[in-house]
Amino acid sequence: MVWKITQIYQDKIYVVPQEDPTGAIPTWIGDEIPVPRAVASEVGSIRQAVEKGCKGRGGLEQVARKLATKYSCGSDLLKKAVREIAEQVEKGYPVPTDQVITVEKWQDFIVINCCFGHLVNRTLARVLGHTLSLRTGSSVGVHQDPYRIMLHIPSVEAKEVQEILLSLTSHDVEALAVEAFTKTGMFKRRLIHVARKSGVLAKNADLSNVSLSSLIEGLKDSVVYEEAVKTVLDVDSDVSGTADVVNKIAKRNIGVRLIQTRGEISPIARIGMEEISRRSDVVAPASARKIILESTKARLLSESRVGLCTSCWDYHEVFSIREVVQDTKCPECGSSKIAFLNDSDDNITLIKSRVKSSKSKVPKKLSRFISRATLLGELYAKYGFPAAVATAGRGLRISDMEDILRSEQQFDDRLIESLIEAEKKALKRRYFGS
Repeated sequence: MVWKITQIYQDKIYVVPQEDPTGAIPTWIGDEIPVPRAVASEVGSIRQAVEKGCKGRGGLEQVARKLATKYSCGSDLLKKAVREIAEQVEKGYPVPTDQVITVEKWQDFIVINCCFGHLVNRTLARVLGHTLSLRTGSSVGVHQDPYRIMLHIPSVEAKEVQEILLSLTSHDVEALAVEAFTKTGMFKRRLIHVARKSGVLAKNADLSNVSLSSLIEGLKDSVVYEEAVKTVLDVDSDVSGTADVVNKIAKRNIGVRLIQTRGEISPIARIGMEEISRRSDVVAPASARKIILESTKARLLSESRVGLCTSCWDYHEVFSIREVVQDTKCPECGSSKIAFLNDSDDNITLIKSRVKSSKSKVPKKLSRFISRATLLGELYAKYGFPAAVATAGRGLRISDMEDILRSEQQFDDRLIESLIEAEKKALKRRYFGS
């Protein structure tokens, strides 16, 4: 049974039963090491380079090679890292960069993609939340990371948030920030800490029967209150950085673009929503499930595999999974026995030559490769596209794929859910054994 705590009074804890099991999963959210604005801006410039490359002649392959050289990593790894950016371009949505903010609405959320780092985004998020709360008279749920801000407010459209961003230059950003932060739990914790350090509150004072609102009101205009405000502005926020962003928006050095997604969530925004769905209760369970399904589906379809004919062993070609069709056949022999393998193109070329030249005793390692490739070829011949998708699952054995494909023979949410569960079991198997 899962229980939700409703109240703690002295030595008693009052609870009510809950049917939602996700509440039983413990999470710990502490202060993260802030990602500086410079680092977040570089991520934005990488996005810009990928967007330009995907729209140019060389495509993703060429830009991945250039960036891999610059950042000293493999181009295959880099392609996986930027796949959501490529998907964003493919869908025709503007890409958020260090020079472009994007704003979109998804269900009850406004997602603002902005590459300004932890502290600027935290400050801008509080300013926007405070401004919207004053306009609508409703509370606004706020969450941010170094690359985006998420506002939970059902009654507001993306266009209104865009207009606020464009008009912030006519306001005193520091004054707005102070107003916004003094309403947060973060400020209350800072105030109590300062009050205890200064002796206004005893270090062991029991605050369970104290109204924090009354305490804050009583300390207003005091040195303790001013010190708490100063700490929040110096440690927890970046007002000058936020003012700089606001000024650049006003001068059109940073653009603010709307994304119209027709009910879906854009690939780059999906990353952040998936993260907060795992870490908090901001996203309802049904919405979180949809986010995770869509994210996993996008990841599986973006994986690259080498398709190898296991009938003639003459043909092989590199595919992303989304490029595979239901009846892909070998152009040399017409066979449907195509194995989708997680090997490099060069490695497959070498193995093919060894398979065809081995006339007598086959080395053990090569024998295992032939056996695995043959089984994967038979899976694709029998189940088609869903089998190709299954090969993109992380850590899955052929027996895992067979078990799934016997039950789920259509490419739909049930197949993706089964693959997610199989990946979880594979991860446990990796660390804890059979």
